[in-house]
Amino acid sequence: MDAAAKQAVGSRYVIDSMKLARDKTWEVVDQLRAAVRPGMFESEAIAHCEKLLIELGMDRIWHPVLVRFGENTLKKFNQRSDGDPRLEDDDIFLSISGSCGTLMKAMWVRPS
Repeated sequence: MDAAAKQAVGSRYVIDSMKLARDKTWEVVDQLRAAVRPGMFESEAIAHCEKLLIELGMDRIWHPVLVRFGENTLKKFNQRSDGDPRLEDDDIFLSISGSCGTLMKAMWVRPS
């Protein structure tokens, strides 16, 4: 099977589907950002993100959901987090999800 048959590329590309995926992706990002609080464990944030993706129509995972707190945000994508840190008052967090499906087909970066 060629790439166009596996992915929404070439003649299968539908701009409205990509816009819907973009909007749903930002809905997950905004809801996760609102839910993550100091004192939360990294594993709790991952579980919450996975729940949000399912609620919004994710069909399958392109790659595992990553939510990283504090120093774990410095790790490469393929590196495991150290332990299960709590988010501190002055920490940052990073969320990466690679969901695919009817509603979620893309990863987006929004400039700040």
